[in-house]
Amino acid sequence: GSVEQRRERLIELAQALDSLRAVILLDEGAGSLPRLHRPLLSSQELIARHARRPRRSWPRLPFNHPLFILFTSGTTGMPKCLVHGAGGTLLEHLKEHRLHCDLSSRDRLFFHSSTGWMMWHWQLSALASGAELVLYDGPISSAATLWRIVADQRVTVFGTSAAYLQLCERNDARALDGLDFAALRAVLSTGSILNPAEQDWVCSHVKALPVQSISGGTDIIGCFVLGNPNLPAYSAECQCRSLGMDVRAWPTVPIAGVRDAPTASPGVGELVCMNPFPSRPLGILNDPLGEQFHASYFARHPGCWTHGDLIEFTERGTAVIHGRTDSVLNVCGVRIGPAEIYRILGRVAEIGDCMAVEQHVPDEVGGSRLVLLVVLREDCELTDELTRRIRQELQAHGSAAHVPSVILSVSELPTTYSGKRSERSARDALNGIEAANAQALRNPQSLEPLRRFARQSPARGQMAPATLRSPRLDEAGMIRIWQEVLGVKGLTAQDNFFDLGGTSLAALRLLASLQGYCQSELTLSLLYEAPTLGGLLEAVSRQLTAGPGGSLRLLSENASGTALFLIHGFGGSAMELRPLARSLRIAGPVYGIEARGFRSDERAQERVEDMARTYLADIRARQPHGPYRMIGYSFGGLVAYEMARTLEQAGEPVALVGLMDSTTHERFWPANARLEYLPRQAYRYLRRVQRSCAGGRQELARELRHGARELLRRVRAGSMSRTTLHANPESLPPNVLRVREAALLAFANYRPRPCHLPLTLVRSELRLSHQCDPRRIWRPLTPALTMVD
Repeated sequence: GSVEQRRERLIELAQALDSLRAVILLDEGAGSLPRLHRPLLSSQELIARHARRPRRSWPRLPFNHPLFILFTSGTTGMPKCLVHGAGGTLLEHLKEHRLHCDLSSRDRLFFHSSTGWMMWHWQLSALASGAELVLYDGPISSAATLWRIVADQRVTVFGTSAAYLQLCERNDARALDGLDFAALRAVLSTGSILNPAEQDWVCSHVKALPVQSISGGTDIIGCFVLGNPNLPAYSAECQCRSLGMDVRAWPTVPIAGVRDAPTASPGVGELVCMNPFPSRPLGILNDPLGEQFHASYFARHPGCWTHGDLIEFTERGTAVIHGRTDSVLNVCGVRIGPAEIYRILGRVAEIGDCMAVEQHVPDEVGGSRLVLLVVLREDCELTDELTRRIRQELQAHGSAAHVPSVILSVSELPTTYSGKRSERSARDALNGIEAANAQALRNPQSLEPLRRFARQSPARGQMAPATLRSPRLDEAGMIRIWQEVLGVKGLTAQDNFFDLGGTSLAALRLLASLQGYCQSELTLSLLYEAPTLGGLLEAVSRQLTAGPGGSLRLLSENASGTALFLIHGFGGSAMELRPLARSLRIAGPVYGIEARGFRSDERAQERVEDMARTYLADIRARQPHGPYRMIGYSFGGLVAYEMARTLEQAGEPVALVGLMDSTTHERFWPANARLEYLPRQAYRYLRRVQRSCAGGRQELARELRHGARELLRRVRAGSMSRTTLHANPESLPPNVLRVREAALLAFANYRPRPCHLPLTLVRSELRLSHQCDPRRIWRPLTPALTMVD
């Protein structure tokens, strides 16, 4: 409504609240508005006038009487119309205000919000704790607008959005000079992810106090994690769970040995609440049977509330929100949290806002690519130099997986009416799909440039264009190939492939393009030897005349010392081992071992024993005698184990045998582990059938009978493996598929035999529910097993 209508609603609200105080700040231009029909009273005048009137008889209503009807933001689909009850909402808010925020009659609360955001209703309930409210209905003309109100009105608790704090952090703080924040004792932040840079800005330019990050949502009109006056605060972390709420992280990939249950231990997972809580909504409007309500919050994980956020609990009990689960990117099988990208790009001053989106490209190696949308500040352009710097920042402070294939400059990002960015609508537009939540966007026109880009930009294929083919490779041709593969212009001979965000899939595209250009077969070892553009040009020329080398690839050339050998996983490439090699702080060089079979004149090895003999021959040519150090990644752990057994039998000392997330095929598991696996398989299958069968009981019964027969067949055959080649195998080059298929065959046929060497088992956060706990496999085979998480 108009400013006048909003003002009248505020006055009506104040007159209806008996013996409660509120300070109301109106728009700065209120003097030019027409005269109101009702007088504007101070809080003291209002109380005095109301005290002379007969006390009103308030009706007694049930505990679950509807109080608020709120719409969700619509970031993931059509907004849901939620009905919240009076009793549960009041109880939840009293707990959060009095216990978590320590609000009392001595406080003055100012939470900058609009009536369309749940924080408006959250702060309104603070009147029940005796606190005064400061309400502001004007524009934010500068980064200091709200801070002036905080200082002038002697606000003790100030709440705002992380976006406003980011605006402040990126603007001149001199406008705050002279403001008195002596009364301020707490700052609350919500609405989006809080970064440490905003916390540091508040401490440096406002007051040395923590910014309490709180997180919940319109769905519960409250918080799951928030502050605590009795606990220490850590930068950009929520201090604790909300009292009385059993909030946990449900692993996005279930943990081995745990039957579809969440964990309270540290790690990233989907936010769930395992017990009932007072502010659970009464339901969704016009959903009499509760079907939509159940499907939205309880169907994914029966028996608990599933909120849709990614949360991480730390060792000290604090929590970090990583964004929505449906905004997590899965580019070429690698899961990436967009929040990590946004945090890193906060270092780039030219970027005002950004959004990371996955685009499905069937012709692309891997089947998808990462597209970064950037909104640049005024007078800034997406130049070649800025593109290069963005990629280098993401590579240096993240990983190669965080580096986008495409960087696209746009004027605005799609946002909902509540001000939240909608990754889903951007993803739909880039993939040629009609956005499901288009009606919830306040700027649907922002999707048109993305649709136009999707129509006009051809997908990069696996091979270089035919026009680039030449019998001789020169620097100009190498620059064109790098530009095609990496999407970066202005390249020079000194540019490093990995520093520009080159990944293993990008290396495959580069190799395929080079082979098409030179009309000759090359090996990926070139990139390890010469990662710069100029060095690669020389290395290609040498290999065309000298031929391929062995299986060793130098990944890190450290100071003198014993070499460390890393053995490849199912992919066969030593490229995937490079981030591990770079992160190790050890004396001595680090070599990666690459599988045979990438060249057309090589046969892929299909037995672990054959791989062990071949790799040992190459290793002993480099290091004739022990002690040897080796670490195998995934499937490579089996190869490392067999290599260690062979060296032990030859009398050579072995100093380290490391197995990273290494297990065996199911038929070599302990018998009791296989029996535990069977009910988990059956339960998952039943859940999947229940969700997919819409044809009634007959179809459900038919599918269950078929599933039971198939499960028994797989048990008898001893083949329950869910190991797959790739999320999109048809997009991979034939030689890569050949190597992976050979590794899978070797994995299925290898049964490790006991040895007398101590083993070190390294487990990452990726723990698959269809795998046996690796400790049960390796402990009977070795005299000493060391666990490293």
